[in-house]
Amino acid sequence: MSNLASLAHAVRQSGTVAAEDFWVLAAFVTGKERALLLAHPEMLLSEEEARRLEDFLEQRAQGKPPVALITGRKEFFGHSFLVNETTLVPRPETEILVESVLARLPEWRARGKSVMVCDIGTGSGAIIVSLTKALSQEMSVRLSFFASDISKGALAVAQQNAANLLGANRISLVTFLHGSLLSPYRTLLKEDAHTIILANLPYLSDTLYAQAPKDVRAFEPKSALWGGTDGLDCYRALFAQAQELAGSFELFIEISPEQEIPLRILSESAFPKATCTFLADLSGQSRIAHIG
Repeated sequence: MSNLASLAHAVRQSGTVAAEDFWVLAAFVTGKERALLLAHPEMLLSEEEARRLEDFLEQRAQGKPPVALITGRKEFFGHSFLVNETTLVPRPETEILVESVLARLPEWRARGKSVMVCDIGTGSGAIIVSLTKALSQEMSVRLSFFASDISKGALAVAQQNAANLLGANRISLVTFLHGSLLSPYRTLLKEDAHTIILANLPYLSDTLYAQAPKDVRAFEPKSALWGGTDGLDCYRALFAQAQELAGSFELFIEISPEQEIPLRILSESAFPKATCTFLADLSGQSRIAHIG
């Protein structure tokens, strides 16, 4: 039998697989927590566990499925989400969007009216489920949660994640809708409610999509990544639809840092009375635009 330490050393020497990928895959094949394995690298693997781990490592060395698509799971905002070939794999930078929304809660309380939280292009449901878990106990604000996607496959994954992470008693807190952008919401949004529109839509430009890692382009849906020549096609369409909304609303959207100036221009044209501000990611680059 092989122990984890010897396999980890071999992987480190080869330089073909990231150390983080190794430990995630080791946790997956053994069914044990990664922290436990890191604390006990002397742990022995069964022949079957070693065979499966070596097979997965070989796949990664050859640029085959990202670890999240091998394991079918990805950590996001402290929760484990199901993912598959119909969904975008949640990225750490998207957690900033969730944190940004949570930071506005005191202001919503002060307004004293109901708030509708709408996650456009929900994918795996990582954003809306994380927010629902964090906000569902806030009884001082009347909150309702919605999520939509044009992909029925992605919606099925999002609903399963809601069931797994919210539980049978709270899954009904999120209403899932099928359709493009704001189309599914036209009869649901209320004039006397404040609408929060969340969107991590495809925003990679031609250049950025071409520069994306090969395993991303090969295994994640292009429709969830590529946003046209400059990456802003989906946001142009979203802004055009949002202009027709009745009542108060604000938007939180994820962008690529180099899109800050063109996005600001789009925002000022579509919503001349609104303010567009940007929140930085851990590298200090603009990642989340707030329009409201």
